[in-house]
Amino acid sequence: MGTDSAPIFGDLLRRARREAGFTQEALAERAGISVRAIADLERGVNRAPRRDTLDMLVGALDLSADERRRWEKLRRQESVRVDKEPAPGTRPITFPPQPTRFFGREDELENLMRMVRESETRLVTLTGPGGSGKTRLALEVAAALAGEYPEGVFFVDLAPVSDPNLVLATMAATLGVRPRPDQPLSVTLAGWLAAKRILLVLDNIEQVLDAAPEIGQLLSHCQVLRVMVTSRAPLHLRAEREYPVLPLPLPPVDGAVPASAVAEYDAVRLFIDRARAVRPAFDAAGEDVLVVARIARQLDGLPLAIELAAACIRLFPPATILERLNQHRPLPAGGHRDAPARQRTLRDTIAWSYNLLQPDERALLRRLSIFKGGWTMEAAEAVAGFDAEAEVIDVLNGSETLVEHSLIQAHESLDGSPRFSMLETIREFGLAQLDAQIETQDVHKRHADHLVELFSGSESDWHSPRELSTLRRTDAEIENLRLALDWSLSHDPETALRLACEVAWYWFIRGANLEARRWLEQTLASAVDAPDDLRAQALSWIGWHATTYGDFQAAHLAHEQALALYRRVGNNNGAASCLHGLARNAFWMGDLDQAETLYEEVADRFRKLDSPELPTILGNFGMVLLERGKLDRASVLLDEALALAERRGLIWDRAGILESRAFLAIESGELPQARLMLKVSVQLQCEVQDPRYISQAVETCAWLAIAEGAAEHAARLLGAVAALRDTIGVPIQPPTQLDYDRYVPIAKAQISADVWDRAWADGQSLSQSDVIEIVLQGLE
Repeated sequence: MGTDSAPIFGDLLRRARREAGFTQEALAERAGISVRAIADLERGVNRAPRRDTLDMLVGALDLSADERRRWEKLRRQESVRVDKEPAPGTRPITFPPQPTRFFGREDELENLMRMVRESETRLVTLTGPGGSGKTRLALEVAAALAGEYPEGVFFVDLAPVSDPNLVLATMAATLGVRPRPDQPLSVTLAGWLAAKRILLVLDNIEQVLDAAPEIGQLLSHCQVLRVMVTSRAPLHLRAEREYPVLPLPLPPVDGAVPASAVAEYDAVRLFIDRARAVRPAFDAAGEDVLVVARIARQLDGLPLAIELAAACIRLFPPATILERLNQHRPLPAGGHRDAPARQRTLRDTIAWSYNLLQPDERALLRRLSIFKGGWTMEAAEAVAGFDAEAEVIDVLNGSETLVEHSLIQAHESLDGSPRFSMLETIREFGLAQLDAQIETQDVHKRHADHLVELFSGSESDWHSPRELSTLRRTDAEIENLRLALDWSLSHDPETALRLACEVAWYWFIRGANLEARRWLEQTLASAVDAPDDLRAQALSWIGWHATTYGDFQAAHLAHEQALALYRRVGNNNGAASCLHGLARNAFWMGDLDQAETLYEEVADRFRKLDSPELPTILGNFGMVLLERGKLDRASVLLDEALALAERRGLIWDRAGILESRAFLAIESGELPQARLMLKVSVQLQCEVQDPRYISQAVETCAWLAIAEGAAEHAARLLGAVAALRDTIGVPIQPPTQLDYDRYVPIAKAQISADVWDRAWADGQSLSQSDVIEIVLQGLE
C-alpha cells in the first residue's frame, strides 16, 4: 500500500502542535475541543475535520493566512477521499474496543503507521517484554489504519494458544475461513487471503513461534496482506521488520525539571489516570507528583506495572506504595539470569502485588491461573475454592479483591453473567507460583473434573431448548476444554476421551471437524482401558465428522466398529445412533437406495426410543425421499419433523427442516409457501450461525429465484454459495449436485452468459453477512 493513503491532515496537525510546544491536552484546552477529537484527527480515525473544528485549531495554533489556506485545501481533499471510501460500518473490524485512555507513544504510532503503509513492508513485529504495552500500541495502530483496509482489520488473540499447530486454525476461525478436506489449511488460508487488502494483527505469538514459517508462507502467497505481530521475541522471517516497544519515557532524577513538567511525562500521566479510576479524588500535585515519578522509574516505565501499582491507591498513598516497592525489589530465587531486566522487574511488580494479598487470596490467584480463556465464578469455586486441608475459601470476596488489585479482570458475558480473565503475564506468574507450591497437578485435575461435570450429559442439551445457551457456553469454554483435554490425555486418558465425546457435537456445529477427529482419535488411542460404550461413542463421532469432510470409507468403518461395540454391551440407543451415522454417510455418498433402507430402520428405532434426536432423523429421512422424488411421503415426514422440533423448542432442527420443507415446496410449485419458510429458516440460522446450513439455505433460495424467473439474482446467490462452501471446506455432495444439474441450466437459459458470469462473480465477493442481508431482502 502506498503512502497516498496516509491521513495527511493528521500528520500536518501533529507537526504543527509539536512545533508550537503543545500536548494534545493543552491544544484541546486552548482550542475548546476535546482531547479525543485531536487524537482521532492525528491518528487518522477522523481524517476530515469539520469547518468549525478547523477554525478553532487554526486560531489556537495562531497560523498565518497562507497556512490556513493550505489546511483548508487539505481538509477538502480528505473530505472527498473519505466520501469515496466504504462506510466504516461496512469494514470488518474485530479488534476489541479499549475502555481506558491511551497515553503518549506518538512517535511510535507515527513510525508504525508509516512502516505498515510502506509497500515493501509485509510484516511488522512489535517486540518487548511482557507488560510493555505491545498489544495496546498495536490496537491503536490498527484503529488508526482501519479506514485504509476496506476488506477488514482482524485481531487474532494467540495468548490462549500453546500448540503451534493451532495458530493457523485460530487465524482461520477469526477470519471465518473453514478448513477444506482436500488441502492443507495453509493453502486454504492463502487462497482466501490472496487478493484481499487486510491488516492482520497476531497478538502474543511468543509461545507458538514454531508457527512462524507458516506465517511466512502466507505472506509469500498473499502480496497485499499486511501482518502486525506482538511478541516477546522476533519471528526471524525474511519479510519481518522488528519494532522494539520500549517502556514509557521517564522523568529525570529529582530536581532536574520542575514538578509541573514531571506531570507531563506519559508514565506519570498513566499512573494518575489509572489511580483516578479507582479513587476519583486523587490529585498528584507538588511532592506527590515527584513520588509518582519515582514509582514510575522504579517500575522501569512498564505500563502494566504502573497500572498495577496505581490500583493500590485504593489502599495506600503514593509514598507508601513507593516504600513498599523499595522493600520488595530483590529478585525472587527462581528468576532467570538471562531474562531481560525489564521482564524481571515486571515479575517483581506482580510478585509485590501478589505478596500484598492475604494467604487465601494468593492461593486463589495462583489456582485461577490454570484457566485459559477466562472462567465463571462457579468454575473458580469448583477449581480454586479450597485450602490445603480441602476446606472452602471465600472465592467471591477473594475475586473482588483480585479485581480491585488489577490482577484479574471482570467482564460481562453474552448472557449478562460475570466472567473473569487474567493477563497472560500475570497468568505465567501464577502458574510459576502454583509449581512452587506443588499444586499444579492437583489443580489441573480439579480443572479437568470441573469441565467433565460442566459438560456431562451436554449431548442431550444439543437437542433441547438449551441448545443455544449450550453453544454460547461452549464457545466461552473452548480454550479451557482444550487445556483439560491436553492435560488429561497424558494423566487421565479416559477423562480426555469422555470430554472429547461431550464436545464433539459443538465441533460439528462450528465446522471444526479436523480438530474433532484429531482429539477423538488421540484420546481413543490412549484410553485403551475405557469402557466399550465410551469407545463406541468416540468411534461413532469419528465417523460422523469423517462423513462431513467426505471421507466416506473411514466414516463407514468407524460406524461399523462402533455398532459392533454397542451391540456387544447391549446399548440400543448407541446402536441406533450408529445406524443413523451409516444412513447419513450413504446419503452423502449418493447411495440413495441404501440411505432410504437404513433410514426406514433408524426412524422406526428412534420412534420407539422417543429420542430427542427424532426430529433430526425424520428431517434427514425426508430429504432422502425428496431427492428420490417421493414428494408425498417426504412431505409427511418433514411436517412431522417440523412439528416435533417446534414443540420441543429446537432452533437448529427447525432451521434445517424448514429449509428442506421449502425445497419441497419449490419442487411442488408452491413458491409463496417456500418463500415464507425460507425467510424463517434463514432468520433461525442467523441465531445458530452454523455456516454449512447457512450455505444450504442460500442454495435453496437460489432454486426459488430460478423458479420465479429471477436468474440473475440466483446466479449471485450461487456465486456466494460457492465462496461460502470454499470457505467452510464442504464440497457439493452427490445429491446436491443433482439439484445443480437440474436448476442451473434453466437459469442460464433465461439470461446471457455475460450477465450470469458477472452476477456469479459479484456473489463470490460478498461476505456471509452481506449474503444473509441480500437473501432476507429478497425474501420480503
